[in-house]
Amino acid sequence: MGKRYTGKIVELHKNHGLIETTVGDHRVRLFFNVVPSMLDSNGNPSLHEIVSFETRNLTWHGINIVCAYNLKDEGGVIAKVTSLHIKETDFSRFLFASLRPDSLPGKRTLDGLIDAERKVCLFYLKWILFVEKSTKLAIKKAMELSGLTSSWLIAKLEGVSSTRKIIKNALESVKEKTWLLSTSSFVSFKQRDNDPNDVVVSDAPIELLLSTVTLGELSDILVVIFPDLSAIAEKEPDLHTYLWYAEGMLADLSVIRNAAAHGNAVTPLIVDDTFSPAYFYEMSDAFPQWNSNGALNDAERYKPFSFIRYLAKGEAKGGVSFTGLSIFSPQIEALFFTKSLFLNPEKKSLFSLFFLIHAVFSFVERDSREQFYDDLHMSGLSFFDGDEESAFTGYPSKNYSISYRLRRILYIILKYGDEIIFKGFATVCKEISLPSK
Repeated sequence: MGKRYTGKIVELHKNHGLIETTVGDHRVRLFFNVVPSMLDSNGNPSLHEIVSFETRNLTWHGINIVCAYNLKDEGGVIAKVTSLHIKETDFSRFLFASLRPDSLPGKRTLDGLIDAERKVCLFYLKWILFVEKSTKLAIKKAMELSGLTSSWLIAKLEGVSSTRKIIKNALESVKEKTWLLSTSSFVSFKQRDNDPNDVVVSDAPIELLLSTVTLGELSDILVVIFPDLSAIAEKEPDLHTYLWYAEGMLADLSVIRNAAAHGNAVTPLIVDDTFSPAYFYEMSDAFPQWNSNGALNDAERYKPFSFIRYLAKGEAKGGVSFTGLSIFSPQIEALFFTKSLFLNPEKKSLFSLFFLIHAVFSFVERDSREQFYDDLHMSGLSFFDGDEESAFTGYPSKNYSISYRLRRILYIILKYGDEIIFKGFATVCKEISLPSK
């Protein structure tokens, strides 16, 4: 038997609950699973409020978390089961409804929210594609400036296990697009093994190779080749700065991209501050040593962390709080904020998307900035006065709406989004950042 703790059940649902307890000098809440031994003859949880328990570590969505298990009743009243009373069978509508459990929305409200979500997802998909295309062009330019060829790229990716299958599939896709067509002039072929009737692509232009890869694959490629692009730091410092940020952030965009592309609601998950089972434990202290695993220690290594920390100081002086609690210092505000991003993949995906969009405008090309803000004003996110409104602007409440909560996540990017101002802060903060792993 491991060490047992005692705590109080403060939330209880059909399949899980939360126990409040003390670990060291911190009040924390731990998730636990409801198992058959905790159920009465009607299948309802029958636990008392005061319980003893052990703790264990497990992995959830790539995050190591601390959970309670092996619960035993220790007295008190029977814990009350929390019920949302939401009868929605559509999961996306259920997610929106759960944002206001005390006053369930009607069909018209949910229909409006789903319509707003579809429109916002089209906005996300358009600008994720923009970042993806901009990154491919940036890689091509950086390779050319570094004297690196497409044959080098193929050999490099074939020599690394994480990208070997990516380049194999890319070469096969290039063959499908070009073989026996006039476009084959751009491609080099060779005979496959000893079969004279079959050929494979041996080389192709960089842009053609990269055109076949997905967003997630592009991220894996950039991680592998970025160390070999260091020569451009002096030749093209802006290009190097953009790729430095993209190398650490591009993978984040896949979360929103995949949800939006498959018609899954992502907004309710972005604005849910308690999304992760680790939230109630990890967010009891801002500092990295109060973490259940090493991944969260990397919150300070998140590429925009110095950007967040630097601007938080100025905003705190003006009375703006990232946490909603003005008692914290700017340093702690920044740590809390970045930890919350690490605990919620959807929230981190949104922040990384808007950061990289503005990084493109500042370091790669400015021509699309006006179009982005035109689209943003019409998206229904309603971040600025005069924007097109949607169901997001008044739900779940006027003062704490979805639009308000999303804008709070993106506040410093939107406020300092001018390409010159953003470029200045992002450049300085890159130089003072901890080295990336």
